[in-house]
Amino acid sequence: MGRKLFAILTTLGLSAFTVGAQELTATIVGRVTDPTGAVVPGAEVVVKNMDTGFSRSARTDEEGNYVVTSLPVGRYQLVVEGPGFKRFVRENIILSVNDRVALNVTLQLGEIRETVTVTAEEVLVQQSPTISGLVSGRQMTELPLNNRNFVQLTYLVPGVSSALPSQVGFGGLSVISISVSGSRTSGINWLIDGGRNVDTGSNLTLFNYPSVDAVAEFRILTNVYSAEFGRNAGGVVNIITKSGTREFHGGAYHFLRNDVLTAREPFRFTPPIVGRTSLKPPLRYNNFGWNIGGPVTLFGYNRQRDKTFFFFSQEFRRVREFTTPRTTVPTAAMRRGDFSGFPAIRDPQTGQPFPGNIIPPDRIDPNARIIVERLFPLPNAAAEGDPRFYRPTLRQPVNFRQELWRVDHIFTPNFRVWARYIRDIFSRVEPGGLFNNILLPDVATTATDTPAVNFKVAATHVIGARAVSEFAYDFSRNQIISDIIGRGKRSALGLSIPELFPGNRDLVPNISISGFAGISFFGPYRNGNPSHSFTYNFTYTTGKHTFKTGVFLATERKFENSGGNPVDGSFTFDGRFTGNAFADFLLGLASSYTEDQVDVKLDLRYNTYEFYAQDSWKVRPHLTLDFGVRFSMFGNPVEKNNLLQTFRPDLYRPERAVQLDARGFIIPGSGDRFNGMIFSGENSPFGRRVQENNFDLVGPRFGFAWDPSGRGKSVLRGGYGIYYDRSLTGIVLQNGFVNPKANTRVTIDNARLSNPAAGVTRETILPISLLTTGFPFRAPTMQQWNLSYQREIFPQTLFEIGYVGSGGNNLLRLININQPRPLAANQVGGVINRVRPYLGYALIQERQTTGLSRYHSLQLSIQKRMSRGFSIGGVYTWGKNMTTASTDRSDAPQDSLNIRAERAPSSFQRQHVLTINYIWELPTLREAHPAVRAVFGGWQLSGITTFWSGLPFTVFQSGDTLLVGPFPLGGATRPDLIANPRLPKGQRTAARWFNTDAFRRATTTFGTAGRNITRAAGVNNWDISLMKNFALTEQVRLQFRAEFFNAFNHTQLGAPGATLGVAGFGSISSARDPRIIQFGLKLAF
Repeated sequence: MGRKLFAILTTLGLSAFTVGAQELTATIVGRVTDPTGAVVPGAEVVVKNMDTGFSRSARTDEEGNYVVTSLPVGRYQLVVEGPGFKRFVRENIILSVNDRVALNVTLQLGEIRETVTVTAEEVLVQQSPTISGLVSGRQMTELPLNNRNFVQLTYLVPGVSSALPSQVGFGGLSVISISVSGSRTSGINWLIDGGRNVDTGSNLTLFNYPSVDAVAEFRILTNVYSAEFGRNAGGVVNIITKSGTREFHGGAYHFLRNDVLTAREPFRFTPPIVGRTSLKPPLRYNNFGWNIGGPVTLFGYNRQRDKTFFFFSQEFRRVREFTTPRTTVPTAAMRRGDFSGFPAIRDPQTGQPFPGNIIPPDRIDPNARIIVERLFPLPNAAAEGDPRFYRPTLRQPVNFRQELWRVDHIFTPNFRVWARYIRDIFSRVEPGGLFNNILLPDVATTATDTPAVNFKVAATHVIGARAVSEFAYDFSRNQIISDIIGRGKRSALGLSIPELFPGNRDLVPNISISGFAGISFFGPYRNGNPSHSFTYNFTYTTGKHTFKTGVFLATERKFENSGGNPVDGSFTFDGRFTGNAFADFLLGLASSYTEDQVDVKLDLRYNTYEFYAQDSWKVRPHLTLDFGVRFSMFGNPVEKNNLLQTFRPDLYRPERAVQLDARGFIIPGSGDRFNGMIFSGENSPFGRRVQENNFDLVGPRFGFAWDPSGRGKSVLRGGYGIYYDRSLTGIVLQNGFVNPKANTRVTIDNARLSNPAAGVTRETILPISLLTTGFPFRAPTMQQWNLSYQREIFPQTLFEIGYVGSGGNNLLRLININQPRPLAANQVGGVINRVRPYLGYALIQERQTTGLSRYHSLQLSIQKRMSRGFSIGGVYTWGKNMTTASTDRSDAPQDSLNIRAERAPSSFQRQHVLTINYIWELPTLREAHPAVRAVFGGWQLSGITTFWSGLPFTVFQSGDTLLVGPFPLGGATRPDLIANPRLPKGQRTAARWFNTDAFRRATTTFGTAGRNITRAAGVNNWDISLMKNFALTEQVRLQFRAEFFNAFNHTQLGAPGATLGVAGFGSISSARDPRIIQFGLKLAF
C-alpha cells in the first residue's frame, strides 16, 4: 500500500521541496547495434549492482538508443539481450556520483543462450558539459592527509585552490576557504549525500567532517553544472557516504603524533616553555576509530543478502597541545606602583612627576590592586629581551567523536529506500577565550562544544521502463555552545565596580592597557543553524530525450547572540593622565568606558523555494545537447522579535538632520537621530524584513557533448549557465547586533575604574556607527562558461584540456558610504563627524551588491586510474581573476568614491596551481622466499605534491593622516607607489620580501598604490606516505603507515608585514607547518 501511494503521489507531481536537488547517482547511455552497424531496437538492457544485487532495466528505442538513470554509486554489470543475438555481458563498470557515461554495445549473431563476456576497462570519458573532478574512496584512504581532513583532496581537481595556508582544521569552529574556478570562497555548496553541510552565516564553516574511512567518494562540480543544482554560484562539493554490500567489510585504525615527531617551527628561536630546553611545545595527538558494513541477516532474514544493508562508522580524536605565546605584563615593582626604572610619570592631581617615580600605595585604586594581584602573573621571560615579558603555557585540550550510520533497503528492483545519520561532538577549551587571544592564564578561558547532526532519508521509485521519481528529506543542525570557565568573576574576586545596567553577567570588565596584556571576554555564546529541506525529482525518458524536473523547499533558522558586546563594561587606559598606561590603570583613571545594556540575541527565519526543468537531447548518436532552467526564490530573513535595521540613503533627509556641537556630539532635540533608517516591523516597506525578497531569479543552462570519433574515447564539450548565491545570514545578524533600538550603549570619557558613572556621559549624543545592507539588495550572480576536450589517451588514462571562465555581478562588497573628503575635517577643528555626508552618523559600513569579477583560466588534467598497482594524477591551472572586491568581510575600498581604483587580482587568486598525487603498490614478491617477502614485499608509496603561486596582498599605511575616520573591516588608506614594489627573486628574503622603498606615505590625497599589487611566497610542499601491508589471512590485512607532511621540511614562508609605519613592514615572521611525522596502524577485512 505504501509503494502504491508513493507512486500515485509522484505521478501526480505532488512533492516537497529543498535548497536544491542534488544528483547522487549516475546515468548510463548507449546504443546497441549488430555487426553491420545497424541498430537493434527492442533489445533488453539490464544494469545490476555487483555488490548489492540492485538492478535497473530498459529497452532500446527504434534507433537502438537506451538510457538508464538514477543508478547509485558502485560497481555494475551490463547485460544486453536481443532475439537472434548472443547475450552480451560487461562487468566491473565503475559508476561514480554525477557520472554520465556512454556504453555502446555491438551484439554478435547467435543463440541467446550463448554469452559474450567483457571485463570492462574503467569508463572515464564523460558525456556531459559539466566540468568536474572525482576523488575516489581509495584516494581518500591511501593518500597522506594531514589531520585526515578530506578538504585537502579538493586540490586534486583543476580550478581549485586554497585561500588559507592550510586546510587541516576540523570541528565546528574551523574555517574552510577554497576557491573553485574563480568563485568566492563563500560561494561553495558543501553537501553530504546531496544535503546541505555548511553554516549559512559565513558559508565557510562545515557542520560535519565525515571520517575518510566512511566516505565512498566525492565529486567537485567546478563549472556549468546542470539546472538541478542551486543555492550557490560557486562550485559544488558532494560527499557520498559508504553503504553496506552483500559481503561484510570493515576495519579499525589508530593514528598518532607527538612533539618528538614534529620539526621545530622556522621562526622559533627560544624555548616555548620557560624552564625547558626544547624548542617545540608539547603535543599528544591520537585519531582512532572503526567501521563495519554488510547485509542485515538477523534471525534468518535476508538470506539472499540482497534486501537490507548497513554501514556504521565511529571515529575519535584526542588532542593535547599547548600554545606558548609571549606577552607583556607589569614587573613586581610596577605592580607596587614603582616605576623608577621607567620614564617619569606625572601626578594627574598636580601635573608634576611623582616623587621617586613611585605612586603612593594609598593612591592605588583598590579594584586595580585586586585585578593585578589576582589576575596578572609576574614576568617569567625577561631573558628574551624585556623584564616585562611573560610566556604562559596554555593547555588546549580537544576531544572529537563522530558516529555515522546508514541503512539501505531494496523493497523491489523498482523501489529502494535508504537513511543516513551523522553526529559530530567536538569539545575544546580555549585558554584565551573563544575568538580571543587573551594571554592572562585562566581569566577569560572558555569551554566550547560544537555538536552537529546531519540526517537524510531518501526513496527512489522506478515507474515502468521510462520514469523514475526520487524523494528526499534532509535535516541538519550545528551549534556553538560556549561558556566562560575562567577566574574572571567579579563576585569571586571581591571587585566593587558598579555597573550602569545592573544584572549583567558578573564578569570582570574588559580592560585594555596600551602596551600590556589585557582582559577581554567573549561569551556566553550560543549559535545555531537548523535546516529542514525536502527534495523531489522526476525523470522521464522518451525517444532521444531525457527530461528531468524537480521542486524544492527549505525552511531554515539562524540564531546567535553577539557574545562580544561590552555588557559587563569595557575600560581603556592609554596613558593620557600619567604618561604611562599601566600607571593610569593603577590610579583607576580610564580614558573611556563603554557598557551595553543587553547582549543582543537574534533569531532569524528564512525560506528557499526553487524549481528546475532540464532536457538531455541525444540529437545524434554522438552528439548530446543539454538545456535547462532553474527558478529560484530566496526569501530574505525575518527576525523573531523584529530587531533588524538598515540605512537607506534615499530616505535620508538633510533638513531633518541633527546638529553637532564643536566636539562632534549631537545636540539633543536638534533633529531625527534615526534619519534614513528603517526598522523591521516598524517603518520598513517590506514589513518584517528590511530588504525585498529575491523571488525573480531565472538561471538558464546550456551545454553540449560531442564524441568526434564515435568510439567513446574522446569528447568535445562546452556550456554556459547563470547561477545565484543566497546572501549570507551573517550579514543580517551583524546588522541586528548594532541596531540602536535593540540596545543602549553608554560611553563615558575620563571614567574612573571604581565609579565609571562619575565621568562625562556622552550617551544619546554620540553619532551612531552602523552596519547596513544597500538597496536594492540583489542576489549575487555568476555566469559560467567553458570549452574543453577530453580524451582517453591510454587505457585507464584520461587527458583533458580546457578553457574555463566565469563572471560575477551583484557581488557583495563592503563600503563606507559616510566617508568625508580627505582633510576636510581640518576646517572644523579636526572633528571628522562634522564633515560626513550623512550628518548624525559616524562610520556606516554598507554591504552592497555592486562587486564585479572576471575569471579566465587554462585548466589541464591527466589522470591514470589504478591499474597494475599504480595510479597517478596531475592537475594544472593558470588563472587570472580580476575583481573589485574579493569578499564581503573585508577589502573595503580606500576611497568609496573611486571604485575603479579597486580593480585588481582577487585576494584568493593563485596564478599557477600544480598538484600531483600518486599511489604505487610495490611488488608483493609472492613467489619469493617467505623471509624475503616478509621484509621486502607489500610496501606501498603514496603522496601529494603541490606547487602553488603565492597569494596577492595589499600594502596599507598606518594612522589616519587624511582625517577620513575609521575604515570598515579590513580596510585602510594606501600609500603612494613611487617604484616597482617587487624585488627580483634572488633578492627576496624573510627580512625584506618586497621593495619597501617603493612606498611613500600619502598625506594629502588617497595613495596611488593599487590593491593586491604584490604577492606573498608560494607553496612547495611534499606530503608522503610509506605503507607496509601484511596479509594476515586471505581476507584480513594489517597496514602500518608512516606519513610525512612537508616531508623535506621546506620552509614555506607566510605573508609579510604589509602596513607602512608599523614595525616589521616588508618582513616575514611566520611560516606554514614544518615537517610533521605521523604513524598509523590499520586493520581491514
